[in-house]
Amino acid sequence: MVGSVRASSSRRLLVLVALASAGGCSARPIVAVDPYPCAGDGATGCGPGLLDGLVGYWRLDDGPGSATARDWSSWGNDGTLVDLDRAGAWVAGGPESTALAVQGKGHVEVADSSSLDSITNQMTVAAWIYLEHANTDFATAISRQIGSGFGQLYHLSINPMQQPALYVTTPSQLVYLTDSAAAPLGAWVHVAGTWDGAEARLYVGGIQVARAPVAGAFAAESNPLVLAGNANGPDGKVAELVPGRLADVMLYRRALAPDAVARLAAGALWPAAAVGPAGGGR
Repeated sequence: MVGSVRASSSRRLLVLVALASAGGCSARPIVAVDPYPCAGDGATGCGPGLLDGLVGYWRLDDGPGSATARDWSSWGNDGTLVDLDRAGAWVAGGPESTALAVQGKGHVEVADSSSLDSITNQMTVAAWIYLEHANTDFATAISRQIGSGFGQLYHLSINPMQQPALYVTTPSQLVYLTDSAAAPLGAWVHVAGTWDGAEARLYVGGIQVARAPVAGAFAAESNPLVLAGNANGPDGKVAELVPGRLADVMLYRRALAPDAVARLAAGALWPAAAVGPAGGGR
């Protein structure tokens, strides 16, 4: 049983004094440190945390037999595997643990929701991508198509030249950013893109590699979100599939700062227990 609790609001350090239920044992302290010391305790000097504004977090570690790609944010934007073998698509060897072996065969579809639609004038997309071999089309980690055309509100991928790439499209402007270097084959690469309403930025391995101005706000959209593909293929089918594996896909309704992107690339939200089953904050 817990006999007493002391808390330091500046460090979020909790000291629990556990009392033995049987006689003959002395009390001993158990120290638990809050992994998010800036969350909701009035601490000073703290910016937004990595869970703030998180709308979707698909770890893609759900395991054999699951037809669902669980959303670890608090919004419940679970995805459904499409044209993927639920028994064999979940594989070991991801950057954190398990990954989704897409292998150019299928994708994950996330239904439209109010939280996805709340992304209007800022966003961040991020993912770990592992290319098994050179792709001849875009290997798209995450995208949301505009209507029935070819454009996307946002699109994060590795292009046919093997360069990490980002699209951001508003009614008045489209920006397409790429890295000057090719992504390696047979290795995990962290790619991220941000847009703060005025400028889009592309990051590879937590380092900014490109930036460009883009103004306006996203138009309203009801299409589903697609992981591991893009819904602008022939006859409205999902194309631009990933010829390899995908893990830890993230979507925010705010633009992460450069240091926050670097923290994501360094695995700041690993292991899974760091986020917990309830996911992140709203």
